Amino acid sequence: DAPGKEKVEFHIDINEDYFFVMHDGIPFNKDDVEAITSAAESTKRNSTKKTGYKGIGFKSVFTDSTEVWLKSGGYQFAFLRNSEVFEDFDKFYFSSERYKKYPELLKEDREKYRNQRLKFNGSTDIPWQVIPIWQDQLPEEFNDSNFDNFNNPVQFGLRLGRKNIDQYLVAIDNIAKRPQFILFLRNTSKFRSPKNGVTISRDDKENEIKIIESRKGESNRYYNYLKESIDNIEVSDSAFYRN
Repeated sequence: DAPGKEKVEFHIDINEDYFFVMHDGIPFNKDDVEAITSAAESTKRNSTKKTGYKGIGFKSVFTDSTEVWLKSGGYQFAFLRNSEVFEDFDKFYFSSERYKKYPELLKEDREKYRNQRLKFNGSTDIPWQVIPIWQDQLPEEFNDSNFDNFNNPVQFGLRLGRKNIDQYLVAIDNIAKRPQFILFLRNTSKFRSPKNGVTISRDDKENEIKIIESRKGESNRYYNYLKESIDNIEVSDSAFYRN
């Protein structure tokens, strides 16, 4: 995504109903954290060479997740749909120092938002996907996974649920059956999924790309491709309509 070096390695793992994604790219910094806690923002916006420069890719992790954990660059927080932080309207909206300093404003705003308070439905009414909650401890499931292995400075944990986990395992296996997918991950040199027993590596040398597919208990498979540059490709609505 944002490699920081020529190529990165990324790894996935599964334990219970958590799905883990780890890679050895650039650790998160303050700007990255601010970007993923906003809508359609990105620190990569001014660099189209970086995958994800449009700023909406991270939001896809919430499609099936009830929890999204991040550990990187000294940060350790989570987005938690079912957090108790979202259970009480007054506690969430009216607990700031502003209301402690000016209690008359609390009375005024409680009356002003009376209908919202009565109809409040927890995280359903709150954009929990952009509200990070600092975590001093990680769930036990993280300890029994490869979350802290492979020397990865960027680590994610997604709580997907058992049903979704099984579907993800099948999807990953289907993707790994076509190791050529790594050709389209321009910053990636290795993909590893211990639960699927597969490692796919990519070696770039000038105009040649070699892919190595390694599976537990099987001989390695090798695929060779040549790079070719094609100029003057028309990209427009009319070009798509003609085809």
